[in-house]
Amino acid sequence: MEEVIKIKGNKLLKGAVDISGSKNLCVALLPAALLAQDIVTIHNIPPISDVYNLIDILEVLNARVIYKDDVLIIDSSNIKYSDLTIETMHKLRASYYFYSVMLGLFKKLKTYGIGGCRLGSRPIDLHLKAFEILGVIINSNDDTYEFDGAKMHKARIVFEKSSVGATINTLLLATQIKGKTIIENAAQEPEITELIKYLKQMGADIYQSESTIVIDGGKKMHGTEFTNIPDRIEAGTYALIGAAVGDKLKIRNIVIEHIQSLLDIFDVLEVNYRIEKNNLIVSKSKIKKGIVILTSPYPGFPTDLQQPLTTFLSVNKGTSVIIESIYDNRFAHIKELNRMGANIQTTNMNIIIHGVEELNGTVVSGKDLRGAASLVLAGLMAKGETIVSGLEYINRGYENMIKKLKKLHAKIELSLLNIEENEDEK
Repeated sequence: MEEVIKIKGNKLLKGAVDISGSKNLCVALLPAALLAQDIVTIHNIPPISDVYNLIDILEVLNARVIYKDDVLIIDSSNIKYSDLTIETMHKLRASYYFYSVMLGLFKKLKTYGIGGCRLGSRPIDLHLKAFEILGVIINSNDDTYEFDGAKMHKARIVFEKSSVGATINTLLLATQIKGKTIIENAAQEPEITELIKYLKQMGADIYQSESTIVIDGGKKMHGTEFTNIPDRIEAGTYALIGAAVGDKLKIRNIVIEHIQSLLDIFDVLEVNYRIEKNNLIVSKSKIKKGIVILTSPYPGFPTDLQQPLTTFLSVNKGTSVIIESIYDNRFAHIKELNRMGANIQTTNMNIIIHGVEELNGTVVSGKDLRGAASLVLAGLMAKGETIVSGLEYINRGYENMIKKLKKLHAKIELSLLNIEENEDEK
């Protein structure tokens, strides 16, 4: 038996949904808290599985963690070195932020590799090259890394392509290395800017100017109190839900500029929306033309919204093309959408979406976080009943998605997939 999501679609959703704290920022805030070796309090932390896995790793390192409501308190004053050859490291991609933190604090680390969603070749070459430029000696064997940071030094690092993860890992390590380290072609996502604010509050000396970051490392750091920003990907997901099946659906607690690239697409497609301060009100809109979109680093259109956008565009009068420039295998949702009646092809990194009149409910399988969320959107749009598996992926990045959708009057529930229960529901 498997826990699945049952959706009776083609219903208008109304009401308001509150956006939770950023998943992509909080997964960096938690490991970085160890650099204070003090008490750090972080507000607006969503209760998602990635957070709980990070807490497990923090506790392995002898940090004391208190998590109540959305407030997380981390006391790392008694942190101790430990090899991170633990299975939890395999459960999420962001576990790699412990590489830089542990290297910075203890000048060494033995660890397992990372986990997370399988989106094709997602190498950490940029991270490892940056570490080596900073003087780290790296030995790898199968799924294990051994880092030796005894001879780390300041350096100038120029990334060959923009990478949020590599920028964060390099930034965290550079705060612990004496002297000025310069990062060029650094990622400019809001999560980077907010992480820098957080580290500066902890005593780090950092200067950011667009894609250049200068870190004067080796400063003593200390505890702080910080508030996580709203999750721009969750906001974008609900904005697409509103554009597909909303009746003046209000999305609250968002930073409008963080989702501007999606609103630019809404403008082209003539989606019915309006902005009220930090709220977005969106209604179902019939799309009568196609669009060409390129996923790209911020402030471009985020790859994390490619899959929900693909679903939204599948019911359309025109033909659209999405060029996925970030991940080479973020297409697992397409086969499932086609099973629901969509007409979508892929050629290399191009997604070609021929709009259809409607989707039809069926049994579909989510293979990754955003892909599973895109299938929930498909179920909300579809005629009839849709059963979506992959709840464990959704729980990695969306707080209480089913509960939030129920409050919006969606016909959605969790169920165990077995013959007896299906017959009872009939």
